[in-house]
Amino acid sequence: MPTWKPNLSNYSFEFKKRVVVLYCRGKTHKEISEIVLKSEPIIGAIVNNYLKERNNNWKCTKSQEKLAIKFYTNTNIGGTKISRYLNIKELMFYDILKRYGVKKRNLNEYRKYSLNENFFEKIDTEIKAYLLGFLLADGCNSRDRITRISINKRDIDILHYFKKFLNSNAPIKEEAYDIATLNLYSRKLTMDLKKFGFTENKTKNVKFPNINNDLKRHFIRGYFDGDGSISFSERVIKRKYGIYKSYACIFSIAGNKILLESIQEELINNCSLNKTKLINSKNIKILSYGGHNSIKKIYDYLYDGSSIYLNRKKDKFKEYFMNKSCSRSKTP
Repeated sequence: MPTWKPNLSNYSFEFKKRVVVLYCRGKTHKEISEIVLKSEPIIGAIVNNYLKERNNNWKCTKSQEKLAIKFYTNTNIGGTKISRYLNIKELMFYDILKRYGVKKRNLNEYRKYSLNENFFEKIDTEIKAYLLGFLLADGCNSRDRITRISINKRDIDILHYFKKFLNSNAPIKEEAYDIATLNLYSRKLTMDLKKFGFTENKTKNVKFPNINNDLKRHFIRGYFDGDGSISFSERVIKRKYGIYKSYACIFSIAGNKILLESIQEELINNCSLNKTKLINSKNIKILSYGGHNSIKKIYDYLYDGSSIYLNRKKDKFKEYFMNKSCSRSKTP
């Protein structure tokens, strides 16, 4: 009876690399199988292929080995960059670590910048609720360990808020097209955020957090600052007794159906608004309200006694109210 052999071409390089790294760290085939959720025969085939390739094709001088160990133990440079610099295979680099008995660093040891990675473990303050809302709207989760926030430079203050309250000294990078970006490296942080649907496909998965009622408006304000808008238009009306200006204002938030229905429920309960139908827009939904009374109630609900917000959007509300109060004045 022929022996079954797994087709290793079905598995990505990154997956095979992960298996080999675990093997080089001293894990057994069974332990690796439980970690990566693949059968032991598959793990064995990947490891055997790695050992065969290492014995037949890999060449590395003693000088390269010593430099690899020196770079790894004396700097925060990762294995990928060291391998590229020394012109050796990355898997060979991890084999060198194993043969020399060098313990592989964990993610915290790679971190160059400080960070309170427990910040979102429990949402129990206005600041946490607001920043969570903004992050779920305008952030992204990359490879289960990088939380990235990219915004227009005009709103760069929000990135300074994240740095301040998460005790991070990570740099804010200014990029092309007037974009500013903050990267936070922490598997713990991303895993805590996953509870709220903050995944690589967050548009579909984000959900309203289970937090105290008094914090919900701060979460909504944060989400609105990240993925909402306030706009108003001016219209000139001619009457026999004069010319008047009329102003119409629209408050809107974009997101998935489940999240927006939860936000709408909070607005209905706290602002005495009517239920409106969500608007379809490509792959997302839009929650929208208009009318002076509704806009005023939403403004009071979001901003009354609040300490953190985007000034630009709050000022847009105030500009509308100021123009509205003057709209009855006769235009010469």
